[in-house]
Amino acid sequence: MQDLLCPLCQLVNEDHDHIFFQCDYAAEIWRSILQWQEIRRNAMNWTEGVQWGMQYMKGKSSKALMYRMAMSNVVYHIWLERNARIFKQQQKPASYLIRLII
Repeated sequence: MQDLLCPLCQLVNEDHDHIFFQCDYAAEIWRSILQWQEIRRNAMNWTEGVQWGMQYMKGKSSKALMYRMAMSNVVYHIWLERNARIFKQQQKPASYLIRLII
């Protein structure tokens, strides 16, 4: 039977909202990236984050482009970290991913 626990926190079952947004590991990354971008909002789930981005970060302004790039990078690097923990038994602290994304 496949282990369903989140490989990042080992506390709750993994689903896309949890692993990318609600997990403490992911939330730490989001807080730092949003703060770095001077965006004053809490981390959200997938649907809320996409809707917020569509409402407030549309267009071609540098802030909007940076937000969209950061969002895709956060999701990408969290996925890589998840897979490294599952398949390679390697793990990096959230601070490492934050520096990498910035």
